[in-house]
Amino acid sequence: MSNTNEEESLFSELGKFEELQSPFHLFPVLHRELESLNRLKRNREKSVLVSSVLSGLHLGNDSQNQEETLDLSGTRLGNHLENPEAKQLCSKLASNPMDSSSRQELLGMLLEQRESANLQMSRDGYLLSMFELESPQLNSEKINTALYCQELYLFRLHEKLREMALKFSQKVQGDGSKKDNELREKTNELKQGVTYVKNCASILKTTPLTKKFELDLRPGKVGKKISNKELSEGYDPFSRRLSHLPLVDISLNQMLEIMRLLERNNPLVGYHQSMKHEILARLAFADALLTKDSKKEKEGADQFSKALIAVQQAMALVGYAPNRSVEIATVVRFGQIVYMVAKIYRLHQIPLPKGHQELMNKAVRALQKVSEDKNAKIIQQNLLNFKEQSGS
Repeated sequence: MSNTNEEESLFSELGKFEELQSPFHLFPVLHRELESLNRLKRNREKSVLVSSVLSGLHLGNDSQNQEETLDLSGTRLGNHLENPEAKQLCSKLASNPMDSSSRQELLGMLLEQRESANLQMSRDGYLLSMFELESPQLNSEKINTALYCQELYLFRLHEKLREMALKFSQKVQGDGSKKDNELREKTNELKQGVTYVKNCASILKTTPLTKKFELDLRPGKVGKKISNKELSEGYDPFSRRLSHLPLVDISLNQMLEIMRLLERNNPLVGYHQSMKHEILARLAFADALLTKDSKKEKEGADQFSKALIAVQQAMALVGYAPNRSVEIATVVRFGQIVYMVAKIYRLHQIPLPKGHQELMNKAVRALQKVSEDKNAKIIQQNLLNFKEQSGS
């Protein structure tokens, strides 16, 4: 094969996945793909309303080849799973795309053969697991499955980007030609993509849920009060994990809104809002660190500003002498986010936001009140070291 054909083949291989072509468009691309699945769901619901005859039809565009596209039946994924029961599950989902238990079983089969799952399989699994979390009926299994699928997908994407970066770098001749410059630029973009995806995986890494629990957020299913069990085994741990799944918008926002309405005097609401914005800020700055994109820097700064506002609202609900576990956790969270903003702004050589020096002083004083907490002591010392190094 000639060099030209080999180069065309490489670019063609990149074209199979938009996030391979443009790694920094990763989350917008996946958001769009997830919305396509939601659109299929809405279209089917409309069809069922028009005529009950349509309820047995296959969901999606029948003119599309299920081998080539992802739909809610998961057929493309099922055809590549080793478990002989996979195709039967896909048939069930084709008839009833809202069959959550069959989809969860299909995703479980993917995770069982994660060692041999390729990028396409892990990508399909990731999107299907995210679709599951669009439902207001949440449980520990769905959230853990989504966390495992996200981890698998980012690992396979990182692996593929590294492979493609190597292949492109081997084609660079250094002769200064237009084609050679294109290859060099693409090599550099792919290498940056490798670092970016690795950093995203690190930011989004979290521990799975250890207790089985279910929450039903559908209208009429939420009571007038959140019980202690629902809060400690549902809303709190679920929100914590969903913050690390950036494609999940609806369910997390819904939980935060319910907590805001029913637990307005609980610092946990601001705590989790701050975590959501912190994760989005760190992802934006992970992009900006490599691309030097000022829009991404501004996006990250805006998200950190929202995180700071949310955690300060939570701090306003903490007593003068914090002693409850939720109060101590909120104080630690406050110190954590204040220090993180200072550290990341310095890394990007951005002036600290107005009033941030005073926030650091306030955090140091607040952390002193909960100094028996190990994390509080560490964050307080980090803040003191930062202030000393910056001469403030």
